[in-house]
Amino acid sequence: TAESIAQFNPYYVKRTLARLLDQELIEKGDDGYQLTTRGKRWILKYTLVELSVPKPAKWDGRWRLVIYDVSRRKASQRTLFRTTLKKIGFYNVQESVWLYPYPCEKEIHFLRDYCGMGDNVVYIIAHKIENDAAYRAHFGL
Repeated sequence: TAESIAQFNPYYVKRTLARLLDQELIEKGDDGYQLTTRGKRWILKYTLVELSVPKPAKWDGRWRLVIYDVSRRKASQRTLFRTTLKKIGFYNVQESVWLYPYPCEKEIHFLRDYCGMGDNVVYIIAHKIENDAAYRAHFGL
């Protein structure tokens, strides 16, 4: 609103808006300025950098598996997806199968949508995994 903007240096605000327009991160519409699709992705990129899964006080005994099958044409999305899973702390069971012990469905849906992988990613909650001693040791469970 005009009242909230009034507290800022008008020159700085105009300069910042001009820069964001030049970078095509915002566009001027009838109702003021709006984020462009590129602007939304730019903001989400910073959310992705800080993406983490809160660790509950006690493990619920369930495993979360993330399985994906992405064509080689989408190698950059696949790499970003895999790198982010690793950063969060997932364990790589097989090439496209990752394991985590804590609830993370919301985070995986966000990551899947950000990477544009849609139905190529499957989130599974498993009550038991055969011979899971190595996985329990890896996660300190």
